[in-house]
Amino acid sequence: MQKKYFGLILGGGQGTRFWPWSTEQVPKQFLNIVGDEPLISQTYNRLKTFIPPENIYIVADIKYLWWIMDSIRGFQQSHLITEPQPRNTAPSLILSNIYLSRIDEDANVLVVPSDHYIPDTDIFAAQMRDALDYADNKCMITCGIKPTMPHTGYGYVQFAEE
Repeated sequence: MQKKYFGLILGGGQGTRFWPWSTEQVPKQFLNIVGDEPLISQTYNRLKTFIPPENIYIVADIKYLWWIMDSIRGFQQSHLITEPQPRNTAPSLILSNIYLSRIDEDANVLVVPSDHYIPDTDIFAAQMRDALDYADNKCMITCGIKPTMPHTGYGYVQFAEE
């Protein structure tokens, strides 16, 4: 890998879709749903297998600072990018990319949700390394899984013929 790679964890979800287990006070990413640690901690540890911890950031509302610090051992508070107001994904991505571009204007940033369960960390790490290397070509890469059924809560990507 030639460039500096960053991991950005989207940690500001409000927890409304997983109610009653998840609430605005304790959203899903801070729950131990699968395994012995919160989903956000699993996400951070998964990224640490191929991105140095000093290059991993979380974007979230400041009200989740305690939960983040409690969930992730060794996480540096200075690596929390705080949203002035929670405004969903696009504004948090813009804010975070402006922040990270001031650290390294040519960095490739891997953006991941904080609440996904990915059991095979080795395969995930290998595929994300490949994606980051390919992104050196100044392009955006979208990774996902093939849907098994339509759902109004998700977006879809349709590929062109070429």
